[in-house]
Amino acid sequence: MQNYEKIILSYFGKEPGSRIKLKQLAKTLNIGAEDYPEFRDTVKALTLKGKLYRYKGNCYGLSDMKGEISGTVDMHPRGFAFVHTPDAQKIFIPEEGLANAAHGDTVAVVLHRKQRPSRDPEGHIKRIISRGRNEFICTFQTLRGYALGIPASHHLRSEIVIDDMNGISPQDGEYIIVEITHWQPGRERHRGRIKRLVGKDSVPEFDAVMVATKHSIPDTFSPETLKQVENAQYAEPDDPGRKDLRALSCFTIDPEDARDFDDAVSIEMTQEGHYRLGVHIADVSHY
Repeated sequence: MQNYEKIILSYFGKEPGSRIKLKQLAKTLNIGAEDYPEFRDTVKALTLKGKLYRYKGNCYGLSDMKGEISGTVDMHPRGFAFVHTPDAQKIFIPEEGLANAAHGDTVAVVLHRKQRPSRDPEGHIKRIISRGRNEFICTFQTLRGYALGIPASHHLRSEIVIDDMNGISPQDGEYIIVEITHWQPGRERHRGRIKRLVGKDSVPEFDAVMVATKHSIPDTFSPETLKQVENAQYAEPDDPGRKDLRALSCFTIDPEDARDFDDAVSIEMTQEGHYRLGVHIADVSHY
């Protein structure tokens, strides 16, 4: 009886970077049709043990020389996560295997030797390659003399002990943006500093701040950008179909929580003693 496990691992040992489909591997190793079912089952068994990895396109190969697979963490609200690899595979990471990873981190994963049949590959995070972001929106709480940032989403599992208030005095329950300055292992509380006070979730800019922080979108302009704005030259409109009304006092009629303010009215007295009501809708596309 052929020792297919030894034959297969010997092949990949000589070709560690190889990614090959099952039938092509069988052909390369001269596996006959009558032996193919046993060969196929051996490949699947090696995959379940974590010795082989099934890549995109049903190609098999070693995970890599060190047995690690890199990918991006996708945290789940229920506490576990998936790591998405560059070849569009996903690896299940149970809560106890997350280390101190957060959503969006690039990590190195080691597959478990025993896998769950008919499920996504399972593994644990061995190390953090790079952080997706260091700033998180949290609710502020004081507890037994500690100032804490409680993460507002499941993207970060551990609370943050605030060592630096940065001159900001939030009230319990208000939202703040916290920068993690020291990442702690496992579920230990990280250390950080307040970057900004957001306030209550009823403030108009709350949703915008949430999205910007989640995706690490800067909410301030760089000094270089501001300098360019100062030096920008404004060209007077030369469109004969337009009338310059900048000297007219207009006031917005958009609601307080509007995301943009592009509707306004004005009122003025004419020479005849009548009132003229102006209704203005910004031609945003013109600019």
